[in-house]
Amino acid sequence: MSYEVKYRVAEQRPYININFQRWNPAHFPSVYKDHRAELSNVFNQFFDWIFKQVRDVRDKLTSSNQSEYLRSKANQVYTWFETDGYKMFQEFEKNLNPFSIHRSQLERVEKSISLFKKRYDYQLNSEDYDHLLDWLMELPYLFKQRLTMFQILSDYR
Repeated sequence: MSYEVKYRVAEQRPYININFQRWNPAHFPSVYKDHRAELSNVFNQFFDWIFKQVRDVRDKLTSSNQSEYLRSKANQVYTWFETDGYKMFQEFEKNLNPFSIHRSQLERVEKSISLFKKRYDYQLNSEDYDHLLDWLMELPYLFKQRLTMFQILSDYR
């Protein structure tokens, strides 16, 4: 492996002091590596997780003796995620920022997803299915806001 050697010359009164510093780009991979492929995997895994939760809630409401309103709402949410929700997550991949995605941005997205999952578990324990279904419908939009805030999505494409 070849190294690029950079010289720093510091002038002092009686003599010139030369400091040798080796610059190895492998020591700083997050600066040079673009994490787009990992980010698209994160998007797909998160969508699969959301869709599984929607399917589980719908099946739970269908098999129980909940009100007709909740069952129809669960079916509407499921249908929306099958069509428009899937398209929305595909648009996330198309609207990525044209600049490289750094490791810190990817870590922020993963942290945000873990917080969404904790919130889902909390709401599932409360068994307020009407509110839970509303929140599941808002989740892709909340996720989009986070991605824009983390400067991962660009809105000028």
